[in-house]
Amino acid sequence: MNKPAGKCIFCRNGNLSKEHIFADWLHEYLPRTRSFTDHRVNHGLDDPYGRKDVAAGKLANNGDPLSRKLRVVCASCNNGWMSRLQILAKPILLPFVLGKWRALDANETRIIANWITMFTMVIEFADPATAVVPVAQRELFAARDDDARRPPMGWRMWIGLQEGNESDFYHFGVASINPAELLSWNWAMITTFFIGRLTVQAVRIDRLYPQPIDEYPKILNLVDLWPRPAVRPRAPGIVYFSMQSSLIRAFRNEIVGFLAPHNDPGA
Repeated sequence: MNKPAGKCIFCRNGNLSKEHIFADWLHEYLPRTRSFTDHRVNHGLDDPYGRKDVAAGKLANNGDPLSRKLRVVCASCNNGWMSRLQILAKPILLPFVLGKWRALDANETRIIANWITMFTMVIEFADPATAVVPVAQRELFAARDDDARRPPMGWRMWIGLQEGNESDFYHFGVASINPAELLSWNWAMITTFFIGRLTVQAVRIDRLYPQPIDEYPKILNLVDLWPRPAVRPRAPGIVYFSMQSSLIRAFRNEIVGFLAPHNDPGA
């Protein structure tokens, strides 16, 4: 599921461009408050508390997370459809980033869902070992005309407002191969990120999941964005930082149990 070395994750072309994870336009509105980016990766699933096989990730370095960059997309994609999507998304996203809730119409919802999809597809390559979105999904998403672009089938998204003003992310990817059906490749992804006051959670589980997938987002005071938008004028409750990590981990462990017993690296 990883990209070929030196090739764009969206089109497989070369000429990669090193770009900020958090878009340049956000830097004007978000303070850089941290002197170090703490990026940790975990490729072991045996320990439910995530303490096994923890190592420093590629983004761990001096400087605020807003300064971190990845070289995984080509200049053509970055300066083309991705740039156009950033321009469309900025006026819709900015109120949420600044903590101002607002209703969204259908087209605004689609644009924000596309922006979240793009961010998620890029951010999982901060640790390629846990990148699980299939190449075909990335390529189809990028190749579509701007007006026709939609998140891949089966993706769910929620948004809310957090109490703080940090920019951060959690990404979890896991895959399971059923040995009785070698062509069966089941995968799951949970990506939660925070940009200013905006909180986003994107989830994809690649087979019928028996539990209500809304349970954990609702506990976090997140509301449906995609594919069943429920972003209304009234803001939901605040997403409290003290709850985020434990609930995300609980959601992760439940999905791991569902895809068990044969898991590929994840977390």
